[in-house]
Amino acid sequence: MTLALALAYAKLWAKLYVRHCTDSLFRLPVSGLAVTAIESFMRYPKALINLLMYRANSLGAHFLLWLVQSLRPNVSDSILHSLERVGAPPVLRMVPVGWRYSEVVKRRILLDQSISIRLPEIGPLAAEEYSWPNRYLWELHNVTLDVTSGYIFARNHVLDTAANRYRSARDAAFISGSARRIQSATKSKQYAGEVATLGDTHHHYHFLVETLPRILYIVKHVPDVKFLKTQPVLRFAKETMCALGVSFEVVPEGITVTARSIITTDQSPYFWPSPGEIKMLQEELKIRGLINLEKKSDTHDLARIYISRSRSRRSATNESDIESVLKDHGVDPISLQDFSFVDQLQIVNNNDEIIGLHGAGMTNLIFMARGSRVTEITSGEEFEECYRRLALVCGLEYRLLVIPSSVENQFGEANEILNLLT
Repeated sequence: MTLALALAYAKLWAKLYVRHCTDSLFRLPVSGLAVTAIESFMRYPKALINLLMYRANSLGAHFLLWLVQSLRPNVSDSILHSLERVGAPPVLRMVPVGWRYSEVVKRRILLDQSISIRLPEIGPLAAEEYSWPNRYLWELHNVTLDVTSGYIFARNHVLDTAANRYRSARDAAFISGSARRIQSATKSKQYAGEVATLGDTHHHYHFLVETLPRILYIVKHVPDVKFLKTQPVLRFAKETMCALGVSFEVVPEGITVTARSIITTDQSPYFWPSPGEIKMLQEELKIRGLINLEKKSDTHDLARIYISRSRSRRSATNESDIESVLKDHGVDPISLQDFSFVDQLQIVNNNDEIIGLHGAGMTNLIFMARGSRVTEITSGEEFEECYRRLALVCGLEYRLLVIPSSVENQFGEANEILNLLT
């Protein structure tokens, strides 16, 4: 342990000399050659370094932490960040074309061209603008896939196309443990054809808005692809893929895979639905006769539903008590989780307005005819603007109603909803 501590501290000290040469505390006579020699030597005693990293309750780690925290804040922060990053892989960037591009890329297909949209100010929500870059499908070889995380590695580099929305590929590969699994290769399997991972199948919004369009894009361009998943797929995702003719294979947790080709796409921005992907998903559902995107005649009575969250943690207090009152005012309360994927499509598509508290059920606005209305209700707690953005992309009318919250009623009271809707 003493040797591991000394080696780790020597490496950090050497790095800090290079990165913070203007700081007098670490202005030591260490040449660039010495730094390279120390870093090269540090690659070998991995077991000792891992012991230092993961046995944080050891005396040596406590001493190192005490020593680091006794330094000036800007220096101690740099040391701690370097220690956290031990084992984090380097990143292989695919755009612009890099030196290793031809080694790993069989072909690249443009899925969506770059686009910018501007959202107008709506109630308390400020106007905002966002741009999507060109989005590609990648067919890769000479790479290894960590199925649990979905990250792809070329030698010891993680590909930046697998960046996990709000984290860099390097940090995500380190935090998820995929870099260690790739290095150890204790569980590995080889496939003869093309493989891809399913993606997020556990969250209704992320599955419908980000994962499902990606799956359909891959199937369109690589029809014989085999999708892999390490975790059981939840019912709503399984029903959705079954209705669309998508099959998959569940493999053991922690497995890494090589294949003739590994297929991936650029990741969707976090909570920013891609206009191209949403349009493609809607058109696919329309072609299969599952939804009608044309606006209904204005002569008929408006059909409105209230998407109930009374069985959810994020629900208004006593929400179930107001459902009968809403029905008296022409609003039909409904719990979408009681219905299959196809039934949810038809229910939402046959209504002119959906009303609901901020939550996953509002994602079904994707299935509404253009020009329909979405009314979202929120207390401001755990709120994201994703449904406003999704409604705009889908060509829907959107309004936001805000209800007060309190310590006892974090997501508001049901009576406040009644006051707004009746």
